[in-house]
Amino acid sequence: MRPLTTLSSGHDIDLYWPDLSPLGIEQVAHSLAHINRFSGHALRAISVAEHSLMVCEILDRHLQVRSPSVLLAGLMHDAHECLTGDVTSPMKALLGEEWKAAELRIQRQVLKHFECWTAFSSNHLLITEADRHALSAEREQLMPLGQTWPVQITHPAPTWCVYPLTPSLTADDWREAFTARFTELQTAREAQNDLINHKD
Repeated sequence: MRPLTTLSSGHDIDLYWPDLSPLGIEQVAHSLAHINRFSGHALRAISVAEHSLMVCEILDRHLQVRSPSVLLAGLMHDAHECLTGDVTSPMKALLGEEWKAAELRIQRQVLKHFECWTAFSSNHLLITEADRHALSAEREQLMPLGQTWPVQITHPAPTWCVYPLTPSLTADDWREAFTARFTELQTAREAQNDLINHKD
């Protein structure tokens, strides 16, 4: 049996040999807005879409990234989870190298599909830094009391980075916010590329 994932559009994606032509940003945003981080153990639901938007904002506000290509790659760093689901870090460690290789392969294919792979691979450390700052804020503000995670020491949350415990946004709101930010950055990237090509 082939490992098929059915998109919100009704199309099937074969995870062995994925044809990603049916995968649009609408399906990515819908999925990420409905996937809970931390296996649902946070004090309130936090979706991968909300997390991804915060990573993008940390790149912009905290790390002073101005390239729309890098910001877009940051927004899309977990886009592959629309196919794989959000596997927690402890589970990834348990699954080992086989999972790591499969996830990287699918992540690379999804990022290439949305023309984000070059910016992501060239700025992986910077995007990972933003991701860890976001994780630190999530641990501090949204997880039950417990031991301090190492990331809280190495990558403290920016002071402005706040996750309210009673958010007013729904999954549909996060889907629309993710799609809007993607469209904004994609348009800015295309304008920048046109400017570069015009100069050449």
